[in-house]
Amino acid sequence: MTFIKSISFRFKVDLPAGYPFHLPFLPQVAGLRLGERATILVGDNGCGKSTVLEALACGLALPGLGGPHEAPDPTLAGGQALAQHLVVNWLKRTRQGFFFRAEDFAKLTERVARQKAGLDEELQYFENQQFGPAEMAKVKGMLQSQRREITRRYGEELTAFSHGEAFLQIFKARFTQPGVYVLDEPEASLSPVRQLALLGLIHQMIERKQAQFVLATHSPILMGLPGALLYQLDTDIKPIAYQDTEHYQVTKGFLTDPGLYLRQLREGF
Repeated sequence: MTFIKSISFRFKVDLPAGYPFHLPFLPQVAGLRLGERATILVGDNGCGKSTVLEALACGLALPGLGGPHEAPDPTLAGGQALAQHLVVNWLKRTRQGFFFRAEDFAKLTERVARQKAGLDEELQYFENQQFGPAEMAKVKGMLQSQRREITRRYGEELTAFSHGEAFLQIFKARFTQPGVYVLDEPEASLSPVRQLALLGLIHQMIERKQAQFVLATHSPILMGLPGALLYQLDTDIKPIAYQDTEHYQVTKGFLTDPGLYLRQLREGF
């Protein structure tokens, strides 16, 4: 399912000064076509991939791990500023979806812990009151049902998982329905095998749930998502073939002849 056909950043006058408007490719993001299944942004650190995804997530008001991203968030200031100039060309409008940033993981664990603690406190409060058996059973059933739902989605304690296992648990919990899913470097903390598992989850969402994905990644594994449209971000933004990405070439070259790369590194020191 294609929800978004293309995106643009439109400025009535010259680009404002300062971050994030200094990114050199911004004037070229006009009618940028998104892939029918998935769009993947690639490029070196600091090229602006995350800023573009944050602007898209803020413009779509997608919920994230830390809560709704229409709320003020100083870590999203650049994306929120850029979102004011975002124009989305919808094919089928939706409000469903999810925005993932690895740095929001701590916010989620804190929020889940507070929710569970709050439900436990409410349950303890009602148990200390003089309610009739029928009324007490109804209250306990409601609170216990809410706690079971949290546990079902995230496990008894997210912190009991390894970092990578917790990430996958989150994706399994949030990948549930058609919509637009914006993922900023979701491979963080994932081993190659876990990256393959995530690739499988994304592929299933596209095939079975008719979801559309927009990703930024450094992972050659995720870049290999079937049917994805890849864009290279640098001084400009342009489509790029999977095998032409620096990530693919460097990884393949190193695995083919690690000694060559190590010798070049030693000579460079």
